[in-house]
Amino acid sequence: GDQGYLNTLNVLQYLLLAWLFMELCINAMGYGIDFFFGPLWKWNLFDMCILFACALEIIVSQQSGGMSSAFKVLRIVRLGKALQAVRFLRFFHGLQKMLISLAACVVTLFWAFLVMFIIMYCVCVLIMNGIVGSFGKARL
Repeated sequence: GDQGYLNTLNVLQYLLLAWLFMELCINAMGYGIDFFFGPLWKWNLFDMCILFACALEIIVSQQSGGMSSAFKVLRIVRLGKALQAVRFLRFFHGLQKMLISLAACVVTLFWAFLVMFIIMYCVCVLIMNGIVGSFGKARL
């Protein structure tokens, strides 16, 4: 029940913390001194803040036995990690244009898929009627 769900969430939280820690260590070893003073130092500082917030959240939740309301906000801050994906898009201009175009036409794409589904459904109904009709005539 609820205990199994909470245990699963705790395991996922520990895995996320381990992943963030490993990523930060690999980046620090790879960049050396440029990790703190290079062109990406702001992103590295942001990563360290997220890692610290995750660790602090785990420690507080372990000590208090639950989740403090002040630390629920830290979970939202952790979503900011997804912002790092944006910096890689500048290297892939074609992909960036495609994603922006896709985001701009999501509603139109939905209606296109809906029309395609309706057409496929009608064709399937016609085929099934033909099959059922031919089996019905064969038995008479």
